[in-house]
Amino acid sequence: MPLKPLAYDVETFLIGKNEVAPKMVCLSLADAEEGTFLIGNGDDHLMDSLRSLFSLGTHLLVGHNVAYDSAVIATTYPELEEMIWAKYAAGEIVCTMVQEYLINLATHGKLDSVKMPDGTSEKIRYTLARLETNYIGIDRSATKIGDDQWRLNYHRLDGEKAENYPQDAADYAMDDAQGTLQVYVEQLKKAPRDALATAPFHAYADFALFLITCRGMATDAEEVERVKEMIAEELTPDKLQVLVNAGVLNPGHGPRPHSRQTGKALEILGKTEVPDDWDIYRTTLEAEGIRFAKGANSKVNTKPWKAHVEAVSKKFGVPIKRTPKGAISTDSEVLDDLQGLDPIIDAYRDRQALQKIITTEIPRMEWEGEISDVVHFPYRVLLETGRTSSKASKLFPSGNGQQIDPRVRPCYRAREGHVLLSTDYSTLELATVGQRMIDLFGSSVHADKINAGQDLHAYLAARLAFELNPEFRETCDEMGLTTNDELYSCFMACKTHESKDLRDFYKWWRKFSKPVGLGYPGGLGPWTFIGLAKKTYGVNIAEVASTLSDDQFQVSKYLLNVCKKNLGIEAADFCWTPQTKAVALAIKLKEIWLDTFLMRPYYEHINSNQKDSINPVIGHSKEGKPTSGYSYVSDFGMIRRGCSYTSACNGFAMQTPAAEGFKTAVIQVTRACRDASVGSILFGKVHPVNEIHDEIITEHKDDKIQVLHDQSEEVSRIMLESMALITPDITGLRTEGVFMRVWNKFAEPTFDDQGRLLVTETVAPSK
Repeated sequence: MPLKPLAYDVETFLIGKNEVAPKMVCLSLADAEEGTFLIGNGDDHLMDSLRSLFSLGTHLLVGHNVAYDSAVIATTYPELEEMIWAKYAAGEIVCTMVQEYLINLATHGKLDSVKMPDGTSEKIRYTLARLETNYIGIDRSATKIGDDQWRLNYHRLDGEKAENYPQDAADYAMDDAQGTLQVYVEQLKKAPRDALATAPFHAYADFALFLITCRGMATDAEEVERVKEMIAEELTPDKLQVLVNAGVLNPGHGPRPHSRQTGKALEILGKTEVPDDWDIYRTTLEAEGIRFAKGANSKVNTKPWKAHVEAVSKKFGVPIKRTPKGAISTDSEVLDDLQGLDPIIDAYRDRQALQKIITTEIPRMEWEGEISDVVHFPYRVLLETGRTSSKASKLFPSGNGQQIDPRVRPCYRAREGHVLLSTDYSTLELATVGQRMIDLFGSSVHADKINAGQDLHAYLAARLAFELNPEFRETCDEMGLTTNDELYSCFMACKTHESKDLRDFYKWWRKFSKPVGLGYPGGLGPWTFIGLAKKTYGVNIAEVASTLSDDQFQVSKYLLNVCKKNLGIEAADFCWTPQTKAVALAIKLKEIWLDTFLMRPYYEHINSNQKDSINPVIGHSKEGKPTSGYSYVSDFGMIRRGCSYTSACNGFAMQTPAAEGFKTAVIQVTRACRDASVGSILFGKVHPVNEIHDEIITEHKDDKIQVLHDQSEEVSRIMLESMALITPDITGLRTEGVFMRVWNKFAEPTFDDQGRLLVTETVAPSK
């Protein structure tokens, strides 16, 4: 028999610096039959009520953003944390916010905005106030706005019994619990069949993620200053001269004399040329009556910049994108398409990345004008693919822990007396592709090669080199090598060959294979693949294509259609250009990949079996043709509807199963670190501080080599056992861990002579 729902909600001290889960002041409960109750932290029966609340088999606990409420109780009353973990593990806690995500996914497939009948888009909001309005027609938003509202002032009631609360304070707290219960009841009525199957799992993951947020990562203020100085140097006019010379950028400058007094200032200084830095003379000149104007930041000259983007696009046959008002677009999508084709555009992109560090990433580390000693990474438990995301909050020092520039990462370090451990999976999403192929068809090349301990990127690279590099093909032909395994063995011999040219050959082709092997399982078209290869992997398909002879390509109907759609080239006007050759190469690469890994049946399966009957059409092409909707169900039972063909290909075999296995790992690692009943060597000595899709970063007390090594092995064991729920037939999946004192993307594992993992103390800067 299903457990009876009981809604709970806490009111707390204010959230703030070092108070991500602040002290609990009161607990409100709502039961459909017994009514609503309020318990203050001054009530004698509070602990009995909390123990009853988290007892197994009593109620299904319901909360809105319940991860916060659970974390508040766990941090305020740590003696209850074991019970809270057990309640989550039993599937007896759910979250109405998470359930709304799942309902939307199972209905129309969108989580952030949805198209309205008139063609406009409306943002989807998940606050309790919005759900109460949508589901039960009650608008309490006015009680949540303003500094004088009780929601921001419960600290004034700390230590009080609930019977002594002002009536409006008591009502607000109890209304939250009552509203949550009513929303939950209505969600059950609205939810498509089985849409909420993974609600307990995702609430469980949300709790673990919130506890990671609470811990946060320590910062290094001195390193932040070093990064600022480095960026300031990189943004000087001398370093950006290519942009200045092109008229794209007006260089910034410091304070300098007003233009009408420049001549007089030079005369006072006895100079004939304007100095690069007026500031060193400022005191002297102001004493002589020279007035200084404020400095100016560098500024992009929009008109010549847009003209340059247009010129480069025309030169390389890249379609010109325009804004809704008809102007030349220079957004990130356009610049991604042009990356590597022009030094001015590349310099501009580099400047943008540096500017983002200064304007976004470093300010996120600050609190009240200073670098915070700890920065927290808030997470959203569910995106459309099932992955998590991270986003800064205004309530405490925070940032997007999943997208931090590698140059900024060393600004984060282990706390005093601790070290960091980064543990990630090798080829995780290719492992899930292999498992999906086994599930659907009984066999998988991906699975076979992973289980055999082979390098999938090198395995594909060998075939690509054979097909595209005449010298490698000639060598293989002379040796009588024809099978992919034979080519792989020959190619791997280049990895450690005494010849540097052969070692470089290996490195180049392996890197080249990555976008092919990781991009095409997601069903990408050739044009999208070209952009992905350049943006994500730094592989310029157009540049590679230009080195190949025309006779290595075929003019097919598909090639002509792609060129017409993306380049605006009619079949009668087709000729070989850097862009048409890039498209032809992208098509050829996909064919090689399909044949190497025998993946054609997978795409036939998606087209034949994954069409969305609820959302058969999700849009229209530029030509007005309907775009079919697709859907799928995840390994754990999450329903995703209304997605495109490529989203279905990518989600069903790659991101969604990988996300569910990884979230399981996040749960289990976090629980092992915090729940004594697990009996793990991680308990009390290790704390998860960040997660990045396939990587968990934990913080360990700096201990003996053997202790740290054993802890790293335990984290790996938990991660592999968690993923085995998703990939039971992939026995060759591995993790790699690296200890470091400072977060560094380029740190590599180091070992002692007994094979124990050591702390990597230095990192080569040229990685």
